[in-house]
Amino acid sequence: MKKYLYIGIDNYDPFIFDRINWIYASKGTYGKIPALSPITDYTIGQNEKIYFMPGTNVPRVKLKDIFAQTKSKTTRDISEATKIIVGNKTPDAISDTIWYYEIETEAFKKVINYAYGEGRLETRHYDDIMQLLSVYTEEILLADYRFARYVKLHTPFKEIAQEGKISTGSEYYTQIKDNYTEAYEDVLQSKSVFCCEQTLIGLVNGDDSTTIDPAMYESLNEMFQSRDTDNVVVAMEIMANSNYQESLYYLCLLFEAHYNKISDQRSRNHVNFKSLCNYMGFSSPSYCSMSKDDIVNLLIEKEVFNSLMALDLLKRYSAEVKDRGESECFKISKITLKDEALNYLANTQVKKNESVADSQ
Repeated sequence: MKKYLYIGIDNYDPFIFDRINWIYASKGTYGKIPALSPITDYTIGQNEKIYFMPGTNVPRVKLKDIFAQTKSKTTRDISEATKIIVGNKTPDAISDTIWYYEIETEAFKKVINYAYGEGRLETRHYDDIMQLLSVYTEEILLADYRFARYVKLHTPFKEIAQEGKISTGSEYYTQIKDNYTEAYEDVLQSKSVFCCEQTLIGLVNGDDSTTIDPAMYESLNEMFQSRDTDNVVVAMEIMANSNYQESLYYLCLLFEAHYNKISDQRSRNHVNFKSLCNYMGFSSPSYCSMSKDDIVNLLIEKEVFNSLMALDLLKRYSAEVKDRGESECFKISKITLKDEALNYLANTQVKKNESVADSQ
């Protein structure tokens, strides 16, 4: 990402600047922030200070054991961190995609000098802008629609538009949100190790956590179907204390099938179950429903989706797709005959055509 100057002007007066400030942005790189490239092979050492970037979904309650063993702790000061945890959703959490016009820096200086010479720009504003430009090294600035329109339509700047020194249309940029600019600057200066949240989840879900396999999934299904609410509560406890990553597929199926019963239980607000819901991406334990498309998307997001899961999902939901039609992740393919039957029909047609030709 580069550090650009951004210019935004008032609706009515082109030389009353709503904004002229620094922004971090990169052109055409949706959802990608190169400075946040985490490693996947790491461990939590002794006396670590862990900083969680926005968009991470690591259940904090599950960190207590590993933190107790390593005498580590979390920190809210990124400059103190020894490890910075980055999540799959971190880029989306700290950035926006915004459309900007581009104007060459030298062309912008002409606009500002003209405005100042015409008395349209106060000396203090002019001095502030020139001070910013004196340390600016990029060849372009980013501007809003109103500024671009003014430059294109105003006669003194006609040659700027004609010579292509301002873009004819807007370009999309990935920009760090204003409230995360300081944090991003700390990231750029940090000497900490950037770590992938998936690996940390694997570390906190140790050997003592339960992995939900097909047999346990069937058992949990029966518990949810029981009229005894104690069985439902126990099933939720097993889900909450499972190895999230290894059990994710069956956790999804359980939420999809039994979210009504889950949302009715007071135990949904237990700290462990709330951590599970946070990992699954639910806004609240009370709203933990999943569709078949949600399942596929989450498995892909968490990087655990495989062909066996795909085959099982197709088997489970094929009738529903046939009845209700296609969805985001499930498509209907044409029904055809096996190759042997198709080849027989093709050969039969060829013979029939030859017979007709001979009779003529």
